[in-house]
Amino acid sequence: EEEVVGRFLKALEDKSIDRMADGDVAVNFEKITNSDECRKYIYNCIEKYVPDLPRNKIYELSFTKFLYRRVRFFEGHYYCWNQKIQRLGSIALTHMINEAKSLTQINFRDSNYPRVYLVYDPGFSLHLLHGDWNHVPTDLKSLFDNKDPLTSDEYKNKDYYAECLAWLIDIKYETFMKVVHDTKFILTENFAYKLFHVHERKLTKLALIIEGDTGVGKTFLLKFYSLLLNSKITSDPLQRHITPKIMENSNKFLLNIIETIIEKQANILNTILEQIRPKILVLDNNDEDELELLN
Repeated sequence: EEEVVGRFLKALEDKSIDRMADGDVAVNFEKITNSDECRKYIYNCIEKYVPDLPRNKIYELSFTKFLYRRVRFFEGHYYCWNQKIQRLGSIALTHMINEAKSLTQINFRDSNYPRVYLVYDPGFSLHLLHGDWNHVPTDLKSLFDNKDPLTSDEYKNKDYYAECLAWLIDIKYETFMKVVHDTKFILTENFAYKLFHVHERKLTKLALIIEGDTGVGKTFLLKFYSLLLNSKITSDPLQRHITPKIMENSNKFLLNIIETIIEKQANILNTILEQIRPKILVLDNNDEDELELLN
């Protein structure tokens, strides 16, 4: 990860990041073989663009991982074969650095959180998540021909937040909206950005702690997110045969644990049986008479 990040930060530093494809020759950058050199470019980036980032390994690791996920855009065809958009590299990478900074220090305790993010589909093409076109930086607008994507025909009669999140999670828009309708949920701006941040943490394999008062929607956020992830499998006709197999293998796995571990420990086995017996026999836990008969 450090090599990829360092490679493109070096290109930003020496201004070669704005190169464009020349005919049938794509833009390409040589790998950096010296790990110390990679770290040098990362630390130079932090010093220049995010000097207020706390100086500890956790923040630096988070920043690097968020940036790594973004700079993979520069390995995709959208950038490597670009012959049209001027300064695509420097504009995109500068914004990516700001995104990595905000993702590392995100806080939803008030409404003053960043709302402009580049969103990537599986092919790492650029899309734009924003709450207000007027708040999108001028340079970033130029990457989209100074036209708000939200106003294009492609997004007519669509929930723009749902469309962006569907790209990010790699599911169809219709699948996303089916989950929304099935759960009778209204996708607000705040909830959309929280989903965005949760998924970014998943993609970078970084730990996440969700804090908040009772009733603010912490549990539902994760339940809704899990439904979106599961829908990628359950909504795909080619994958439907896998679900029963997963259940079968899960049952075999649990049975093996019961037979090889739990049955040999009487205390654990008795505790588990006491817990599941009413459910297996479809008994009401408050029905003392029937429980006495069983005992």
